[in-house]
Amino acid sequence: MFPHPFIRRAIQEAQYARDEVGADGTMGYRLAPPLRFIDDYVFFRVSSDPSLTQEQLVNELAGLLCEKPENQGQVKEAINTLEQFWSTRKLEDLERVEKLLRELLPVEHSKNLEYVSNGVTFLTSLIRMVQPGVTPSQKNKLKLELYQTVKPMYIFQGLTADIVWLPEAVRFFNARVDMMLQDYTSPIYVTVPGTEVVGRSVYPKATAQPFTFQWPKDASGKKD
Repeated sequence: MFPHPFIRRAIQEAQYARDEVGADGTMGYRLAPPLRFIDDYVFFRVSSDPSLTQEQLVNELAGLLCEKPENQGQVKEAINTLEQFWSTRKLEDLERVEKLLRELLPVEHSKNLEYVSNGVTFLTSLIRMVQPGVTPSQKNKLKLELYQTVKPMYIFQGLTADIVWLPEAVRFFNARVDMMLQDYTSPIYVTVPGTEVVGRSVYPKATAQPFTFQWPKDASGKKD
């Protein structure tokens, strides 16, 4: 749901598909909400051209997110810092990204930039809730502040709903936020590699060749 660049991992997977499996181009399609704009764009570009570097991809993304060329440098810094956050998990990285993007919203009219900025704001609020020393009462206060913040955001209308469904909206909002916090702090999730490239030596050798099953024979000697 959140704007996760996955730049280095996407490049690795595209190169793996080409070099090990022999699959060039995009082999599948994913429907995704606008908040997935960054990682979906990276996925499709490196699937069709695995030679692209992180710098080239970020330059393209900045051009798509900005209407004004003079703002592209600030967006590139935000994207690279966002990519860095998923490895460092430092709140200050997220706060830096949020500040960089929010500064541009008054002078840019790109909906994609607004969606990504809203997603970073949501994510930053979540990470504040799981910081060491945050008490349950402080967490509830932060959650209420987050709810009020996202209510006017177009991309989160499914979580805030209209006034007729307000009781249900609040219940689902609470449940979703708690689930995201549990996922983020889960020991299993924390130990799963994020954006860093991974060694594939632990995996079986990939192949695009068909595999013939060796079915066992029955008592008469015939294969089942």
